[in-house]
Amino acid sequence: MKLRAFPPGAQTSGTQTSGAQTSGAQRSGAQRSGAQRSGAQTFEAQTSGAQTSGAQTSGAQTSGAQTSEAQTSGAQTSGAQTFGAQTFGAQTSGAQTFEAQTSGAQTSGAQTFGAQTSGAQRSGAQTSGAQTSGAQTFEAQTSGAQTSGAQTSGAQTSGAQTSEAQTSGAQTSGAQTFGPAPLHLSHYTVHV
Repeated sequence: MKLRAFPPGAQTSGTQTSGAQTSGAQRSGAQRSGAQRSGAQTFEAQTSGAQTSGAQTSGAQTSGAQTSEAQTSGAQTSGAQTFGAQTFGAQTSGAQTFEAQTSGAQTSGAQTFGAQTSGAQRSGAQTSGAQTSGAQTFEAQTSGAQTSGAQTSGAQTSGAQTSEAQTSGAQTSGAQTFGPAPLHLSHYTVHV
């Protein structure tokens, strides 16, 4: 598949598909944080001065595991959106590492975070705690933020795909795909 890139502040409409989907492992972008190992996942999330509302689903996508990850910076996103492949996050065989951050932003509507492996999955905004095989640990930390709505996590099946995106200074609505944008990510890693 082809991924179209749009500069920051750009708004696009229509449904687009991001990233290449293969059975097996896929690596997209360069990840600067956290080591990812087979059968485990590391999730990182932080909300700073942000309000996150609506239903957030961490995990569960399709066979061949599809993951979308988003970061909004000074942006408001609404409606159902699909985020394209971006510059951060790494995926290794049977495992994935994800990071999500909202900074001074409000995100609403249905969003999907995290990924899927066979084995353990750790999801949500997390700070500490151990993750064991076949178990899930959920921890949330909000700094000057309100986190509401239902959060769901779960593991997925064979293979994995990671799609990540960032919107900077953009307002989006409807079903949309965002291309590359500069990333400023403060994060922490939980090792499973």
